[in-house]
Amino acid sequence: MVGSERFSNRLLNIYLPLVFYVVFLLFPFYWMTIVSFKPTNDLFDLKFNPFWIQRFTLENYTYLFRETSFSEWVKNTIIVSVVSTVLSLACSIFAGYALRDCLRAVPFPYVELHITNIEKRGIHSLLAETAVGMVTGFGMKSYLLGLDAMLDHLAKRRAPKARAAPKRVRARRAR
Repeated sequence: MVGSERFSNRLLNIYLPLVFYVVFLLFPFYWMTIVSFKPTNDLFDLKFNPFWIQRFTLENYTYLFRETSFSEWVKNTIIVSVVSTVLSLACSIFAGYALRDCLRAVPFPYVELHITNIEKRGIHSLLAETAVGMVTGFGMKSYLLGLDAMLDHLAKRRAPKARAAPKRVRARRAR
C-alpha cells in the first residue's frame, strides 16, 4: 500500500505537471511543423482540423529555397551571431579584469558563488582572489550557503574585538 501511495503522489505532483509543461513547451514547434507542410489555402479553411495535416505538400519549402534568398539570409545570420558572440566574450573578459581591479581598490567584502563546480571543469575565476570566500558546486543550495557565509563574515567583522584591559599606572606623588 505504501508503494502505491508513493507512486500516486509522484504521478500527481511530478509527472502530470511535467507532461503538461512539456506539451506546452513543444506545441509551438509542432504547430510550425504542421503549418509548413500544409497548402496555403488549408491554413484559412475552417472545415479542416487545424491541428492535423489534411493535404501534405512541400510547396512552402520549394518556394523558400527556389524563389527567396534564404541561403543569403542564413549566411547573414551566421555572420551576425558569430561576430556578436566574439564581441560579447571580449567585452566580458575585459569587464572581468576591470571589476577585479575595482574590487581590489574598494574594501567591499563579498562571497563568490557558483552553482556548478567551476574548478572541476578547469575554469578559473578572476574575482576569486579578492573574495572573502567562495561557494561552488552545491546547485541551488549554493545561494543559501553563500548568504550564510556572508552573514557569518559580516557578524565576525562587526563583533567587538576583545581588548586587553588598560594597565593602571600609579602616579607617584612628588614630595
